[in-house]
Amino acid sequence: MEQFFRVPNRVFTLPLSSKELLVLIYLLRCSNNGDAFPSHEKIAQACKMGRATVYRCIRKLEGRYILITRTSHKVNHYRIL
Repeated sequence: MEQFFRVPNRVFTLPLSSKELLVLIYLLRCSNNGDAFPSHEKIAQACKMGRATVYRCIRKLEGRYILITRTSHKVNHYRIL
C-alpha cells in the first residue's frame, strides 16, 4: 500500500518559487514533528534538481520558513517553522 503525507494548504499561499516550494514540501515530507535531517544530495535527488539549486532554495527558506542547525556529525537539522 502506498504511503501519503499531508501538506498544509497555507504552504501554497507562500510567496515562493516553484523550486523553493518543492524543497519545502520535501522537508515537510521528511519531518517528524517539524524536524528533518535530509542531506542536500538526498533533497536534490528527490526534487530532481542540482545540489546548487537546492542550496539556493534552502538559503531563501532559511529564517522565514525553516531554521537550520548543524549537528556534531556535520548533518543539517532543519526545523520547519
